[in-house]
Amino acid sequence: PEPVLEICDEIIRRGLQKHIKLTGQLRVHKSSNKEFFQKLAEAGFVALRFGIDAFSENTLRLQKKGYTTAMVSQNLKDCWEAGIYTEVNWVIGVPGETEEDVEEGINLFLDNSKYIGRLANINPLILVNGGVYWIDPDAHKIRFKLSKEEVYTNHPRALPADIWWSEEPYIDGPVRRARFRRI
Repeated sequence: PEPVLEICDEIIRRGLQKHIKLTGQLRVHKSSNKEFFQKLAEAGFVALRFGIDAFSENTLRLQKKGYTTAMVSQNLKDCWEAGIYTEVNWVIGVPGETEEDVEEGINLFLDNSKYIGRLANINPLILVNGGVYWIDPDAHKIRFKLSKEEVYTNHPRALPADIWWSEEPYIDGPVRRARFRRI
């Protein structure tokens, strides 16, 4: 947040906010309070997309986001009330996610709907090269239909949904699609 505020201060100092409209994507952060979002609005921000990706305490923890559902709610509210249009991203089907997490996520989303202008992206988890799930699938209880070496050789960038699943609880392509439809 500090570098963003420095940029905003410079935009305001130069009077550029009179000539520009800014959008961006950022993370939920504990220090992003009402004053933070008011400064962004003053500098010309008209829309922000939050890469929230998870709307339950458990899935936030599983994804190691470093923030809580309370912080999500507060950031969305403060941003919206500062006059900045909000968008959110949501990722479903992460290893360890439960049906209860999905229900909690739906409820949190609905509770905050007055502060969410648009659900910009809702994506089932994709295993992509370089991501934490790709690098260490065993740590996340991810299993493959073929050997890991075969899968990675045949699909060097991303894995098709039908060749992998996670356990505890069991989540595969059809489970992710069903959760997508439910949400």
